[in-house]
Amino acid sequence: MSNDLEQSTTPALARSLRILQVGAFTSQFDRLMIAPMLVVIAAEMDRSVEAVSVAAATYLLCYGVAQIGWAMVSDRLGRVRTMRVALVLAMAGGLASAFVPDIMWLVVARGFTGACFAAAIPGGLVYVGDTVPVKVRQAPLTDLMTASAVGMTMATVGAGIIADFASWRVAFALTAVVAGVLAYFMGRMEEPVLGPPPAVWSSIKGVLTSGPALLVLALVLAEGLVLLGPLTFLPVVVHASGLSVTVSGLLTAA
Repeated sequence: MSNDLEQSTTPALARSLRILQVGAFTSQFDRLMIAPMLVVIAAEMDRSVEAVSVAAATYLLCYGVAQIGWAMVSDRLGRVRTMRVALVLAMAGGLASAFVPDIMWLVVARGFTGACFAAAIPGGLVYVGDTVPVKVRQAPLTDLMTASAVGMTMATVGAGIIADFASWRVAFALTAVVAGVLAYFMGRMEEPVLGPPPAVWSSIKGVLTSGPALLVLALVLAEGLVLLGPLTFLPVVVHASGLSVTVSGLLTAA
């Protein structure tokens, strides 16, 4: 499989796949990094953790819903162009998150950022599907999802450390800057040739009338409820026991 992949992958494609892996890592880092910082943000803004957690919930909701919209845009605008536009907008949302004056604006900024980062991983998966032969596609897909998983793990560690020794605002600004850098380097990626865009409603109908597709959606919904719900609040519980934000993030990552 490894030899087949090397023979089927040009240097340009290999470079594109590495960029997509960084994009997946950054997207997941940004998605989960608020978890260890909820207490810190609440303390600085003199609000409850419950109030700040609305920003995390809004991010996750917008992240999920926006993927449908980005899919339709990608079929018409192109895979690479769509990801670049989304990352530039994510940069704007991330920088706005770093400078918000109150909770209301934090909720708005995080929701907007989540909707924009929603294009990164699905866009990467579809790009692999468009550019890598079927017989060797599993390896780059695995690498992409591995980068995504590592991003989730590192988010609870890295954001906790940044919040402890600098500021939670620095953490939001960091992923924003990385998103902008990624958008720049994606300009060197080759745009796959696309056919006529499929009809939107027929595509949605095809998914909703497919038994296997509905089963996958149900399983992913259950997985998301179990994983993202408790994982978001675990650092808060650990921090409430008297441990630092950094240690809370480390325990959550473990």
